Amino acid sequence: MSGTLFLPHRVPFPPDKGDKIRSFHFLKALARRGPVYLGTFGETAAELATGPALREWCVDTCLRPLRKPVALLRAALGALVGRSLSQGYYHDPVLQRWVRQLVATGKVDRIVVFSSSMVPYTLGLPQQVRVVTDLCDVDSDKWAQYAAGRRGWKGLPARLVYAREARTLAALERLTVEKCAATAVISDAEADLLAQVTGCAREDVAVVRNGVDLAYWNPAEPAVLAQPSPFAADEKALVFTGAMDYWANADAVAWFAAEVLPRVRAVEPAARFWIVGSNPSAAVQQLAAADVTVTGRVADVRPYLANASVAVAPLRVARGVQNKVLEAMGMARPLVATPAALQGLGPVQAAGLGVGESAAEVAAAVLVALQVGGNAPALRDFVDAQFGWEPQLAHFLQLVEGG
Repeated sequence: MSGTLFLPHRVPFPPDKGDKIRSFHFLKALARRGPVYLGTFGETAAELATGPALREWCVDTCLRPLRKPVALLRAALGALVGRSLSQGYYHDPVLQRWVRQLVATGKVDRIVVFSSSMVPYTLGLPQQVRVVTDLCDVDSDKWAQYAAGRRGWKGLPARLVYAREARTLAALERLTVEKCAATAVISDAEADLLAQVTGCAREDVAVVRNGVDLAYWNPAEPAVLAQPSPFAADEKALVFTGAMDYWANADAVAWFAAEVLPRVRAVEPAARFWIVGSNPSAAVQQLAAADVTVTGRVADVRPYLANASVAVAPLRVARGVQNKVLEAMGMARPLVATPAALQGLGPVQAAGLGVGESAAEVAAAVLVALQVGGNAPALRDFVDAQFGWEPQLAHFLQLVEGG
């Protein structure tokens, strides 16, 4: 059996956030199939230094530095010739040559692409190489939402840029479905949306859902029990987790701090908002106050969830299945979320989940959760039944093999 070329847009190690968790599980599954060749980008020195660690699953790697000034210039130049900004951002001639030379050796008979921005690396290759792409989410719709959120004259420049990105990404997504042997997304809702955006047949889109490692996200795990609570004994900790340099997360916590938290504290003064995640932007850091803590990167997120009074996921823009939601559920904590944060899960009928869209609705759901208190084992049972990794990875490998 020949090998697999895996092309994610970020180094899938360590699996410490969002898409890297999903791509890391895919990498491990592909390594069970046979030799894996990994071509990807690293934004930091630490990511570029993961090559030796990745050799546990890869026989060869091409880790390219993604330097933001250069990438932004490539994005701008790409826009001049009709590319999406995202495609230009991830265009790298060295990686392109490596991909073509590797395929020419005959060492790979499968290519797995992770995100539409990496699809152009597979164009023009021999047809006998099977290409499977995981789009995860319909990114074009996300940019359309960003454009819709920029109103008035002040928001016009950003609205025009975001709207163009939505159009060009939609064209790239359409090309992906047309050219690749199989295209996957993260949920049924995303599959329906991709068919709508691209005009493709719904049956041409596969669904490979996210999973959650319940052995790790387990409130009874000894490593979790051994760690003290990060919170004062008398406070009611409302905990948000996620990478804090991601716009949708930053928007969510800013909205919650400004619109929801004051409503909660008017009834429950002991409530305190904890923003737990790496790389908080300057705007997020400015949210720190007497009733808001911004932690930055922490060694282990689990004690924050295990000891939270309520986990919150107040996302206003979201795509697919949110790992932060699955992880909070796995830790059996009461959870309050917006419909956007839950849209990839399908129907959830489990005690311990509160849902609200407006600030008043979210605050009311938080107050109910604080009043009820205790754990939410039904949420852990839900993800155990619906979001185990192994069934999803088995389906993913079927797509790779063409079964």
